[in-house]
Amino acid sequence: MSSITPWVSRLNPVVDGEEVRARIANRLPNQLTQRTQHLKDLVDYLNSFSGIYARSVALAPAVEVGQPVYWDELNLRYDQARAAVSFDNSVGGFTLSKSAYAVGLCSSKSGSTRGDVIMKGLLSFADLTNVIGSTGQTPAEAGPYYLAGTTPGKLTKQKPPVGIYCAYLRGDGYVHVDPAPREVLESHVHYVFDLFAVPAGELDTPAVDIPYTFASSSDLLPGWLPADDPSFNGLAPAGAVFGYNLKAHPELQLVWPPLPVNNAYVEMNGLGLTSETLRVDVNGIWWFVNCYGKAPWPNLIPPTPSSSSSSSSSSSSSSSSSGVLTCDSGVTLEQMGFLYRDPMTRSLRLYFAKMVFKTNNALVTSLRPATGSPIVVTGCGGAPATTGDLCLALDLAMTMQENAAGYKALKSVSGTTFQRGPVVEGLIPGNDMAISVVSGEVIDGVYYGKLRLTPTIPGRSLLDLGIDLVALDSVREEQINGIFYLSLPQDRTSAFTGRVLIPDSLLVTTPEIELWFTLLSRAVGTVPTLGVEVAQLPATEDCTEKALADYPFTPLGDLGVCTFTAAGTYVRVVAPALAVEPGDTLFFRLTRPGFGNPGDAYAADLGLLRMGATVRPIS
Repeated sequence: MSSITPWVSRLNPVVDGEEVRARIANRLPNQLTQRTQHLKDLVDYLNSFSGIYARSVALAPAVEVGQPVYWDELNLRYDQARAAVSFDNSVGGFTLSKSAYAVGLCSSKSGSTRGDVIMKGLLSFADLTNVIGSTGQTPAEAGPYYLAGTTPGKLTKQKPPVGIYCAYLRGDGYVHVDPAPREVLESHVHYVFDLFAVPAGELDTPAVDIPYTFASSSDLLPGWLPADDPSFNGLAPAGAVFGYNLKAHPELQLVWPPLPVNNAYVEMNGLGLTSETLRVDVNGIWWFVNCYGKAPWPNLIPPTPSSSSSSSSSSSSSSSSSGVLTCDSGVTLEQMGFLYRDPMTRSLRLYFAKMVFKTNNALVTSLRPATGSPIVVTGCGGAPATTGDLCLALDLAMTMQENAAGYKALKSVSGTTFQRGPVVEGLIPGNDMAISVVSGEVIDGVYYGKLRLTPTIPGRSLLDLGIDLVALDSVREEQINGIFYLSLPQDRTSAFTGRVLIPDSLLVTTPEIELWFTLLSRAVGTVPTLGVEVAQLPATEDCTEKALADYPFTPLGDLGVCTFTAAGTYVRVVAPALAVEPGDTLFFRLTRPGFGNPGDAYAADLGLLRMGATVRPIS
């Protein structure tokens, strides 16, 4: 369309008062010439091809030249077509999707959302790589093309299950466009197969009124097997005596089962068989008569007359002398096969139809659990079933294996993924550790279950804590022979303040703390009375306020009284015990009154070598 001269919608003839110039005088003739050229270009364009077009229509941005399109009534535009089906709740079944109703091919685009669509006719496409790939211009690609079912806007030479014909490529660049949407769900294919009319194995020598029995059978051989053969997985219907070995007839097995299954029809020697003799279901073909001359194979072995047979009467109620169950083989002529069929030949022919769309990929024909699977398949009425309306259940009554070794265990299930991770399989006590069972067991020295671990470290109930020195009041640092200590002078009142941080976790359940000090003598005499005050601040949670004024210093008691018999010796003294809680902060103040004050008769400085705090259970 880009090569066609634009149409001039308005003519501008000369009017009074305009200048007499060539461009003014030639204006109208030029406009008429452009109109004439537009009409000629359009006629030439139409003569270049044959077809029915929708001109300058709305297109989805993704549509490319050559691609099949359908009408999108929601967005009021043509969009890429694709062969697909969808489930329609209103009809309770499958219907063609709107995208499957292709109406034509995009022949040109005049913009991202505008262009022409050829509905039917012959058109030359310079390039079809957008539609069928890089080989789109090869003459070998000539032939019918169908709407693709995988990618929108594509054509395929391989007819898909939802086969919708769109165009025929001539191989020379020209395309016959003739989309033919149709109800492919109603299409079907007719099949005819000649069945093997032989036993799939060796038969015992038959008698005319005794059922056939197999001396040996194999599902690798074509023909008929006993209905209880393991290869049928117990799917034979009640009363069936033989089953057709589909496994040894791969051409038939490939298109099995018929759909609908009740439309299958089998002839023997040209005459149709009734349901009393043969039946077809989704699981196979089944034979219900087991008497000489009435099997799905000819009379291959001459019969052995039984003691109960006669030449002119039926043996339907007779019994053999050996007590073997007998069957009705009819009168003598019927026993020999002379009825409406040749006793020495069998011709079994199967006719059935199969829906085109209802392939094994689109329709479940039967459902049964795999051997050993916890899946249970039943009819929706609760009885075991493999076809029809089915219900699936999961039987978790599985066999358990106890005491399996390993440290990886199932932790959770996310969708269809079992999430596995490491766990502690068992505990073995080591040095300085005791294990007790809360709920569980001990096997060969290994502890399993809910356990309690208890350290057996000697002195574990005692915890020595350090002290932070916070403030000194008239206390000096001194040293003797390089040994440093704190000196509480005799000539004045002196004190120092320390801090103890109680850990947030303790091995003891009801803890108390003892403050202790190592005192150094500077002269002979009795140690002065040293008073101890404490301020105990409990732990607090995040953003939980506590008032500092609620925890003032209170007297804890005096240190023990000792007597120095020489200068330069040291002793340990302990303050009274104080109950604490994990996380407490403990401030303490140690005070010496000063020589001459009550309780202080020590006429020398008093040294402090070391101090600490011990946490122990309350005794």
